Amino acid sequence: MTRWKYMTQQFVTAGLEKEAVLQRIQGEMTLMGEYGWELVSTNVYHNADIGQEVLILFFKKPMDDPTGPHAAIGASRPK
Repeated sequence: MTRWKYMTQQFVTAGLEKEAVLQRIQGEMTLMGEYGWELVSTNVYHNADIGQEVLILFFKKPMDDPTGPHAAIGASRPK
């Protein structure tokens, strides 16, 4: 049976209509894919602390994935 590890990323929804913002988020999602993370779900919620809507992305990958235990955004890509 496959065992999974999970990771989330969160983005404020303000500005998502701008092409540059979308490209940045898509770039980060592509990087997650290069590290073996699969997008499995999304949700939007209201964060009362900042008074804005937030997009949360849920990723998973097998625990025994050889690309490393965690893929930090902004880290170098695997070779």
